[in-house]
Amino acid sequence: MRRFAGVFLSLVLLAAMAATGSAASAAPAVRVLFDEQEVQFDASPFIAEGQTLVPVRALAERLGFTVGWDERQQKVTLTKGESTILLWVDSRKVVVNGTEATLDVAPKQLGNRTFVPVRFVAERLGARVTWDQNQRTVGVTSGKAFLLKLISQQKPVDQKMTMDLQMHLAMKSPAGVKGDDVNVDIPMHMDMQVYGKDTLIAMTMQLPASMGPVQDSITMQMAMKDGKLYMQDPISEQWTAAGGPGGVPGVPDLTTLMAQKPFGDLDLAKLGADLLKDAVISIAGEEEIDGVKAVRLNVDLSKVNFGALLDKLFASLPLPPGQSKPSFKIEVDRFLVQYWVNPDTQFVHKNTIDIAMGVALSDDATAPSPKIALKAELRSRPVSEPIKFPDFSAPTFTAEQKQAAQTYWDLLQKQVPMDSCMMAASDVNGHWADKSFAAGRDASAKASACFVQQRTALAGLKPPADFADAQTALKLALDASEKAYVALGQAFDLAAKGDLTASDAQKADAIKLSAAADQALMQAAMKMIRAGARYDLH
Repeated sequence: MRRFAGVFLSLVLLAAMAATGSAASAAPAVRVLFDEQEVQFDASPFIAEGQTLVPVRALAERLGFTVGWDERQQKVTLTKGESTILLWVDSRKVVVNGTEATLDVAPKQLGNRTFVPVRFVAERLGARVTWDQNQRTVGVTSGKAFLLKLISQQKPVDQKMTMDLQMHLAMKSPAGVKGDDVNVDIPMHMDMQVYGKDTLIAMTMQLPASMGPVQDSITMQMAMKDGKLYMQDPISEQWTAAGGPGGVPGVPDLTTLMAQKPFGDLDLAKLGADLLKDAVISIAGEEEIDGVKAVRLNVDLSKVNFGALLDKLFASLPLPPGQSKPSFKIEVDRFLVQYWVNPDTQFVHKNTIDIAMGVALSDDATAPSPKIALKAELRSRPVSEPIKFPDFSAPTFTAEQKQAAQTYWDLLQKQVPMDSCMMAASDVNGHWADKSFAAGRDASAKASACFVQQRTALAGLKPPADFADAQTALKLALDASEKAYVALGQAFDLAAKGDLTASDAQKADAIKLSAAADQALMQAAMKMIRAGARYDLH
């Protein structure tokens, strides 16, 4: 009985094993799609320990990597530029750019083909891997194909975007040409909303001190509503529709703009293809952005010949008679772009840019050659609410209001001429360099007296309502300027008496007061100019 039971159990086990083997052999083959095209391997991929293994050479070469084989060490070397991956047959050890890691399943050698786990290797080679269980299909998407899909299939989405940008501009005057070197930082911030075909953009740029009397900011806005383009004057803050009577000079309405071919018959698609030809594009896996899973795409454009591309672009532009087309010389240190995209490539959650380059007109040796460093981050989120547009209509005034504004403006220009005090103030600082302290004291007294005189004249003016805030700001700025130049005069006086230690301390305080006064004067002037621009006064 025991023998019969043993025989019966053996038969059951054999039947189970046969059934399992039969089911496995009946399973459909594993397919591999590379950029949506099926790969025909000379040795079939297979699944081991839950991982799909494929012939390494066919995979790596499609991703632009060179494959090396060391028979003695049974080692595979994959290289592309500065990237290197080392794998060993029957070993879970892998070295990626000098860093050791562990594979879930070791590479196998069958016949004269080396098989590697497709997900690990393809992802380290900069591709994205997906698995379709129903179709038993591995999808491998290269970085370039993912980017092209992003460009071609991205659909308009109602969204809000914010961008923070930091630009550094360095420019040396060419040899033999007089001029100051430029070395400035320019931060910018942009808010943008898109809803259907409507758009509203506001960009604020911080102006460095070297671009004006003091550091200040300027905000520029534009809008697209119901197919019409609107632009806001950053000084008057008034909106103007492009095209038509009173439109923005030189800017056509949207219908005309869309009908124009600004680059003639230039094939922009081919230009874009040329741009990507020398690009290094890779997918760096998935990350969470603002609570959403996104694919990170790295695009390195550092090797692209931007000078040649710009030459092609400008060669297609019509130029005025007698004007030659410029030729650009661009030296790129780095040009890196990153995208964080929905896996379906329908929405970009985040975008960063990191650029360092030099730009010059190659046919003009005397032209300045600026070097630009730029870093930017743009974030987007979907929205469902329509845009709340500002009022685009221009202000209306009665004839009496216009006349009162004009009268006040004329009196202001005549009785409070800012140029005279600015000229007096500009004579002061030079006396420190030549140590003419007594003359500096007198120049400071002259400048402070000028500000007192202008404040007195300003007090005699009665501003219309639209100018009241600007006049108050101007009065406070004149007060601050008077105090600053009184303090400078005291510093010169101490220096003239030989007390240089006390003079230096007083001078440091006076310079701080002067910087604050200059800031106040600029802000007051901008308020006054803005108020005048509402009445078209300049």
